[in-house]
Amino acid sequence: MSRRDQRFVLLARFTTVVEAEMVRELLTREGIPVMLTGTSDPLGIVSGAQPILLLVAESERERAESLYRAFFQKPFSEESES
Repeated sequence: MSRRDQRFVLLARFTTVVEAEMVRELLTREGIPVMLTGTSDPLGIVSGAQPILLLVAESERERAESLYRAFFQKPFSEESES
C-alpha cells in the first residue's frame, strides 16, 4: 500500500520541532509511516498558531504508541484532551 493510500491518525502533539523530529526518526527507523505537520518554522520555534502534530499510519498506531512510550516514557499529548 502506498503512502497516499494509507490513512494517518494522530499519535502526539509537540511544542518543539526537535522533540517531534526525534520521535519521527525513531518511528521511521522502525518502518512506521510517519507525517509531521506544523514544522515549517526554520528556527524550530512554534508560534502557537499551528501545533506540531505527529501522524502515523492507522495500521501501525498500536506499535507506534508502544515504541513512543518505551523510548520517551511519557503520555501522549492528546490523552489530556480526551
